[in-house]
Amino acid sequence: MRELEYYFRFLFLFSRIPFYVCILISTWALGQHFSIASYNVENLMDTLDNPHTNDNDFLPTSKNQWNTQRYFTKVQHLAEAISMIDQGKAPHVLGLMEVENRKVLEDLVQNKTLQSYQYQIVHADSKDERGIDVAFLYQKNFFKLLAWKTINASLEKLPTHTRDILLVKGIVYSDTMMFVVNHWPSRRGGKDQTEHKRITMALLVREVLDSLQQRGENIPVTILGDFNDEPTDKSLREVLLSKGNWDDSCNECVYNPFESLHLAGKGSYKYEQDWNMLDQILLSNGWRNRRWKLQEASIFHPAKLHYQRDLHQGPFKTFHKGKYKGGYSDHFPVYIRVNYLGIRKKNE
Repeated sequence: MRELEYYFRFLFLFSRIPFYVCILISTWALGQHFSIASYNVENLMDTLDNPHTNDNDFLPTSKNQWNTQRYFTKVQHLAEAISMIDQGKAPHVLGLMEVENRKVLEDLVQNKTLQSYQYQIVHADSKDERGIDVAFLYQKNFFKLLAWKTINASLEKLPTHTRDILLVKGIVYSDTMMFVVNHWPSRRGGKDQTEHKRITMALLVREVLDSLQQRGENIPVTILGDFNDEPTDKSLREVLLSKGNWDDSCNECVYNPFESLHLAGKGSYKYEQDWNMLDQILLSNGWRNRRWKLQEASIFHPAKLHYQRDLHQGPFKTFHKGKYKGGYSDHFPVYIRVNYLGIRKKNE
C-alpha cells in the first residue's frame, strides 16, 4: 500500500510540472521587456536573375551594376542597423519589407553582426511583380512559433499584384500573440489615385481582427509594416479604426502610438522635403487584457543612418539620384518596447 501511495504522489507531482514551469517562467519574466521592430530595407535583392519577376535593375549588367560586393555591403549595413535598434541590441522580433527571397534573409541573419541572436525566419514568396516580399524574424529564445500563413493580396480588378500579408502566431513568455506584417501598395501614380489599393489591404487586415474577435480570441495582435499611408489617412483611421490613444469604448479599435510622432512632424521616410510616417506599429485591444505596458514607441535614426549626418536630410539610401552611395535604406526602422508585468488574474 505504501508503494502505491508513493506512486500516486509521484503522478500528482508530475502532473503539476507544467503549472510550476509556467509560474517559474512568469516569475523570471517579470519586469523583462520585449522589443518589436519594423524595417523597410529598400530592395534587399540578390544578384541573380529571376525569370519570373522584374528584378532587372538589380543584376550585374543593370544600370545599377548590382554586384556581389554591393550586395554584401548592403547586407552588412542592414545587419549593423538591426543590431542596434533595441538600445544597442537587436529586437526580439522584426518585420521586414522589400526582401527578394529566403536566401537574402539567410545571408542577413547569418551575418556575423547578427549571428549571436539566432534569428529564425518566416517567409513566403508573393506574387509581387518585382519579386519583393515581407518577412518575419524572431529570436527563438524569446518567441515560440506556433503557426503562420499568408493572405494573398492580389487586388481584384487591378492589373498588378502586391505583397502578401504575413500572419505569425506564437508565444512570448506565457502569452499567445499574433503579428500581422504588411507592405501596402505605394503612392506611385498619386496618393488619391492609389488610395483604394491601400483601403483594400486595410479591409483584409480588418477581417483578420474581426475573425479573432468573433472566435473569442482576444489575444494581443501587433499590426506592423510599411503602410504607405499616414496614421490619419482613411485606410488606417476609418478602416482599421486606428487611434492615437486607447479607447475604452471601442473594442474593435487599435492603438497607434506613432500617430503622435506624425502629428509632431516626425517620420520614417522623407519625400522631397516632407517627412512621412509610413512605417508604424499598431496594437489591438488584446494587449490591454494582459499585463503588458508600452514603454516606448520610436523611430530609430542614429546619425549613421542619415544621408548627411550633420544635416539630417533623410535616410541614407543605397542609391541617391541614380548614383550608388552604399547606404542602408530609404526608410528608418520603427520599434516599440513593452514591459512584461505578469499574468493577469481572472478577476482583474
